[in-house]
Amino acid sequence: MFLVRNANEIPWMTNESYPNSLRSVYRYKELVREKTIAMGVLELDPGAEYPAHAHPAREYYYIVDGEAEWVVDEQKKVLSAGAVIKHESEAVHAFKNLSEERPLKLVWLWWSDGSDVESLLEMARLIKV
Repeated sequence: MFLVRNANEIPWMTNESYPNSLRSVYRYKELVREKTIAMGVLELDPGAEYPAHAHPAREYYYIVDGEAEWVVDEQKKVLSAGAVIKHESEAVHAFKNLSEERPLKLVWLWWSDGSDVESLLEMARLIKV
């Protein structure tokens, strides 16, 4: 058996706990959720910023299209399509779409080694600064 899901058939979502100002500029689709892994796609509008946030799940992002200023635990880098970013559990991270014309397109992956599967159930929370 193999799993096939078409992202075009999955509705865009946002984190309901986020303010409307953020919910209006970003969206994601969860493509896979299993016991030890969750994976999806995310888009961030031109010029928009996804502010500092953290979550228990470890995470990878892959930049599919665009250029972003990425901050992880106060380290800042400009990254573009093809870059892979890894966040450890509870790492504070944020990113900004540097394009004023097109959305930043990302693939995200949350995973657990099996000992911390609850970490995949907790949503990201914004960090107050």
